[in-house]
Amino acid sequence: MTKTVTSTLTLSGRKFSKKELIGIQQTIKTFPNLSLTELAQTICEHLSWTTAQSRNKHNACLDALEKLEKLGLVELPSKRPQKKRESKKVVWTEQ
Repeated sequence: MTKTVTSTLTLSGRKFSKKELIGIQQTIKTFPNLSLTELAQTICEHLSWTTAQSRNKHNACLDALEKLEKLGLVELPSKRPQKKRESKKVVWTEQ
C-alpha cells in the first residue's frame, strides 16, 4: 500500500507539486502493465518534463520514480526479464 502525498518534493532536480505526485500515482495505477521505460515516457509527457532539445527526461524520471518507491509513495511494476539474445556464428565466404 502506498503512502498519501502530503506536500511537494524535489527529486532529480525537479520540484513536484502535490497535484503532480498524485497524478504520478494515478498514472501508475491506471497503467499497471506498462514497462518502467514506457511508464517513465508517459509521465514525462504528462508533466512536459523535457530537455532543451524537447526530448523527454527519461533517465531523470526513472530516478525520481525509484526514489518515490523508496519513500513508499508509489509501487512500481516489477522489472521484466530481458530476453537473452543468441549469438549467431558468422560464416565467411570467399568471393
